[in-house]
Amino acid sequence: MSDIRKDDLLLKRLSRLTKWARLQLLWERYAPVLALGIAFAIGFLALAFAGVWQFLGDPWRGIALIIALIVLIRAAWNAQAIDLPSMSDAKRRVERDSGLKHRPLDKITDRPAIGEIDTVWQTHMHDVRTQADRAERSILRSVLAPLDRYYLRFILPVLLIIAFFMGLGDNRERMRHAVTPAWQHGMSTKAVSFEAWIDPPAYTGRPPIYFQSSQFVEIPEGSTLITRVNGLKTTPRLKLNLKNKSTYVSPNRLGPRLYETRNVITQSGTAQYRLGRTLQSWGLTVIPDRPPTLSIDEPPIADKRDRLVVTYSLSDDYGIESLELVMTRLDGKGEENTVTLPVSARQRKADKAKVSVDLTKHIWAGRKVSAYLKATDGYGHEAVSELTYFTIPDKIFVEPLAKAVVENRQLILEASLIDYAPPARLTRKDIKNRPIFDQYQPRYRLDRAAPQARRAAKLLEAITDAPEGYFEDPALFMGLNFIKSQIQYSDELSDISGVPEELWKIALRAEFGTLGTALEEMREAERALREAISRRAPQREIEALFDRYNGAVENYLEELRRKALEDPQESQDDGGGEGGTSTDQDEIQELLKAIEEANKIGDIDSARRALARLAELLENLEINLSPGSGGEGGEPQEGELSEEEQEALEDLAELLGEQRELQSETERLERETQNRQDGQEGGEQDGQEQGGQEQGGQEQGRQNQGNQSGQGTDDLTGIEALNALRQRQQGLSERLAELQDQLDELLSEQENESGDNSGGGTEDDENADSQGGAGEEDEDADTQGGGGDEETLEENFNRALEAMRQSDEALSDEDFRDSIQQMARAIEALREAGNQLAEQASGQTGEEGGGEEEGQSAEGGTEDDPFGREDSGEGSLGDADVDLDDKNRQKRARELLEELRERAAEEEREQIEKDYLERLLKQF
Repeated sequence: MSDIRKDDLLLKRLSRLTKWARLQLLWERYAPVLALGIAFAIGFLALAFAGVWQFLGDPWRGIALIIALIVLIRAAWNAQAIDLPSMSDAKRRVERDSGLKHRPLDKITDRPAIGEIDTVWQTHMHDVRTQADRAERSILRSVLAPLDRYYLRFILPVLLIIAFFMGLGDNRERMRHAVTPAWQHGMSTKAVSFEAWIDPPAYTGRPPIYFQSSQFVEIPEGSTLITRVNGLKTTPRLKLNLKNKSTYVSPNRLGPRLYETRNVITQSGTAQYRLGRTLQSWGLTVIPDRPPTLSIDEPPIADKRDRLVVTYSLSDDYGIESLELVMTRLDGKGEENTVTLPVSARQRKADKAKVSVDLTKHIWAGRKVSAYLKATDGYGHEAVSELTYFTIPDKIFVEPLAKAVVENRQLILEASLIDYAPPARLTRKDIKNRPIFDQYQPRYRLDRAAPQARRAAKLLEAITDAPEGYFEDPALFMGLNFIKSQIQYSDELSDISGVPEELWKIALRAEFGTLGTALEEMREAERALREAISRRAPQREIEALFDRYNGAVENYLEELRRKALEDPQESQDDGGGEGGTSTDQDEIQELLKAIEEANKIGDIDSARRALARLAELLENLEINLSPGSGGEGGEPQEGELSEEEQEALEDLAELLGEQRELQSETERLERETQNRQDGQEGGEQDGQEQGGQEQGGQEQGRQNQGNQSGQGTDDLTGIEALNALRQRQQGLSERLAELQDQLDELLSEQENESGDNSGGGTEDDENADSQGGAGEEDEDADTQGGGGDEETLEENFNRALEAMRQSDEALSDEDFRDSIQQMARAIEALREAGNQLAEQASGQTGEEGGGEEEGQSAEGGTEDDPFGREDSGEGSLGDADVDLDDKNRQKRARELLEELRERAAEEEREQIEKDYLERLLKQF
């Protein structure tokens, strides 16, 4: 080995000996000074790990902590006055313990300052190396033995190790509790109670899970663990030992000695409280939420109502939250378009289920698309089906005006995808020449819109250019003219966002008249109600939507009756002999009550199916006021309205329309009066606009009333307008009284003629009774179209007259609210009277043909549908399966619901049980 290699090894050895000697010097100088402070610190930590301070609490813990800190700080203060040992001190320690002289550890690194290395220098360095090579490790002096006669230097570390293993797993929490600078109460577990339960996610529909016989439970993924500790003054902390991490959770204080934690659990593990030797632990096994499976069983098709019917199958462990149809045009134009399908919330399994959606208003109506279904469950997992191809159904319009409106609507839909161009910078000349008043200038408005919007504006301007002789319905012209102005004056895309919907309503009115508008309103109300029922909306919201739907149904039926009155021939079937389908108010009311009852008891599926069945029934409904094929010689056949009855019915319909108009004007006058009192400017104008909209479909009624009173209330204010309303109400009362007298005379003549034709023979009477043409049943039919507990025609007339009289009195007292309510009662009574009068002939025919109808029902085909229609199966939601007459089931459900409400209202029940009952009630 070379001399250089030997020198390097020697230097490294001497460096290690020097460092070790320096450590010994550090211990010897500082250990005696710091020993007492370290001993107090070790003792405090050992007691903390053992849980002593957690059990004793303050003031003992605080006193011990302060003493330990004082002693430790004093020791540190004394230690800072001692000089640190240097490397030279360490070398001297090594030389002294090794018996070396003349400091060979310093000389070994020397180099000659002048001249070259000669023989004398080499001899000197050889002697130095020889001495340094004899250096040995220094000896550690015993500095604690003289101070520690009881061997605490050995006892305290052993106690610390034992205490550490005693509190293993909870040492961090105990250490935090011991050194926290706040008042710590002692934790005695004798009076402590622990409680824990699992609150599964709402989408699972599962009740809370309690730890009963076992401390280990299986829970859905995303459940909330709720723990409560009662009986402690100091806040404990919950330790969560989950699969991938361990954390401490600080609880919320619910009371002086009550604490609660809430944690969402997504991984298996344990949750525990450890207080001294008491350990409370709960095991949690998480069941992962599985993603749903979804498939399309049949290509989507269009049903008779132009709705798209999608047949699908799905399954999910807790049910899906939404089902969407994602479509893409086959020609590659446009991005993906998503349509939400109406399905029951939390639908877990479906096998070839069918769902219908109306896409006739969609921007891609009539286009070929590729599509797939996407289902999302409550946890957020998604599933998609395979691709399918179909053509989106569109509505076919025949009337030229309706077709033109729909074409313009399509242009606006395409324009709604293109933003307006930014406004052009105005020059000084433009600003100077710009008019003071805001008027239509295409360069500032329409020229910035998409080409489709500009084209639609020009086409609408051409359509509305010469309305004379082209628009039979003034509302169509006014609506199109307003939309044209709206497009022309729009500054940005949001200004025309509602135009497509308005154009669609105008197209329906142009195609089907006011009946189309009523049908669309009924469909919208039905869709809103169905969607609310499916998502389990609050009961208050569903009741409001149900009232809206009920009103839309009434308006639709009224439009059907009005259409039948205006053109009775259109309401007859082509068969001529059998007649058309008549209205069955009892069946419709039964379905409405069934929907409301099913929703109240929480039977969502029955309510949804009954709603779909009622919608199908109403849209296929036809009112036939002349069921017969027409008599010879101008004589009405049995069950057919005579000319006098038809005139009376038309007069009654006119009275009903004028009473509605009077109610609207009263509401407007009430608003104007209130606004005038509150000092709000412009209230009168708003009320007039609203009153004009409500009266748009009753032009004939306004003309008749104008002839009566000479003027309306639009140009009157204050007491003059109020007196005008009273005069009109009194005039309606007088006309109703005259109409009642005419009907009484007409019915009396019919009874006399019926008595003359019967011949008075007993045998004839019996035959007549068997056919439903005489006897008590015939009397009831003449007066009210049926028997039972329903009010008679005369009673409805009297009720309407009384309501009109009370309305007049309320107007004289300037009590608008009461007057409006009485007018509503009068309208309801007039409607009932009109229904009874219109159904008089059809009711008699129904009684005579009862045997034939019974036979048809026995043959099949009318048993499921009360109107005798067969279920084609297209777009069906299983309506025939709904059990609307299961009174026992509904009664039992109501009893259970009332029982839940009573228990939730009991004050002596625990809060946990009350919370559980509230969660159950929310499901209904």
